[in-house]
Amino acid sequence: MTKIEVFRGLHSKDFPSFAANRAVTYGHSHIEDSAWMDWKFNQSPFGAAIVVLAKSEKDEVIACNAYGILDYI
Repeated sequence: MTKIEVFRGLHSKDFPSFAANRAVTYGHSHIEDSAWMDWKFNQSPFGAAIVVLAKSEKDEVIACNAYGILDYI
């Protein structure tokens, strides 16, 4: 059964399955490393992204919707 989880930022345990599925979805020939994933979702100068994950029964990320935090002036 698929489960939905909502986080502030992306946990490192979710990096491998998220990165692999992201590469397939977008047709990338490479898989992003954990440093890039951490920068993209956790290290923004405005704060960690709000991340909604759908996970499989094996706890693999099968879908994601992330909302980056932006500072409006």
